Amino acid sequence: MLTVTLTAWLPELHPPQCTKQVQNLGQCTGPTKAQLGILIMGLGFLSIGSGGVRPCSIPFGVDQFDPTSDEGRKGINSFFNWYYTTFTVILLFTQEGKPFLPNPHRGPPYPRPDEGNFGERLTPK
Repeated sequence: MLTVTLTAWLPELHPPQCTKQVQNLGQCTGPTKAQLGILIMGLGFLSIGSGGVRPCSIPFGVDQFDPTSDEGRKGINSFFNWYYTTFTVILLFTQEGKPFLPNPHRGPPYPRPDEGNFGERLTPK
């Protein structure tokens, strides 16, 4: 995460900004091979790190409860309920709620046609 953050923070690690005038002329400067390499390396480290942590979060959490007692079984059930509830709420927000947040680069807080929303799925065809 640090490497990806540094590519956005340090000017040497990302291409210079492209103004509208330069963009209209088609003369924007792209990233160098080193800048692109550092970004890809950071994304690779991020993927490896998150891939190593996510599959372990459920077993490590459930391991805190004693499955041989009634209280432990209730704790395990509660853990799974809360884990999947929060996961689903976050997933719903990122897929359904995020398109409605205002974005100064896009205009009013309405979803783009390629960003599905829950209301669109409920309307009859």
